[in-house]
Amino acid sequence: MIADTDRLLEDARLVAEQASRTGQLPDALLPKAIAAVEHARETGGHADYAALLSALNATFARSPRSP
Repeated sequence: MIADTDRLLEDARLVAEQASRTGQLPDALLPKAIAAVEHARETGGHADYAALLSALNATFARSPRSP
């Protein structure tokens, strides 16, 4: 079984990759949040999933919409 936090991280990676590829990544907030969670998981620290979710939502809110 995949944990919800694993799915959140994987979704965030996919969104960041696609948004970057299509030129719709509004800033570095999402990649930084992903890196922070990955680092925390690797080192046994506290992974801030709330910040990751916030960055993911902000990416959708700030990215240009298609007509």
